[in-house]
Amino acid sequence: MPTKSSWQRGPRPTTRPGMDASIPPRCVDLVQFVTCARELLDATDEQFRRELETEVLKLAVPLHAAGVFEVLNIAHPALAAMVRDHLEEAAASNVASWSRRH
Repeated sequence: MPTKSSWQRGPRPTTRPGMDASIPPRCVDLVQFVTCARELLDATDEQFRRELETEVLKLAVPLHAAGVFEVLNIAHPALAAMVRDHLEEAAASNVASWSRRH
């Protein structure tokens, strides 16, 4: 089984090990998203892949809210589809949740 990524080892630091400490904290999610996405594409262990997928999708939501995907595209077709589907489901869920409360 592969070793755990730094994101699995505990609370998120302002930078990851080996990451340039000059990266502004507001950019850490983007760097973490890219790092986890690359690890996901290379993962061979199914459990590790599922954990990375969960992390990538979790990070995609605030990046989408910040408008990142309006200026950057995910080049890998399957990864792009997975993120797009997740964001569409999250948006539909938020609308349904809002409708039930009002």
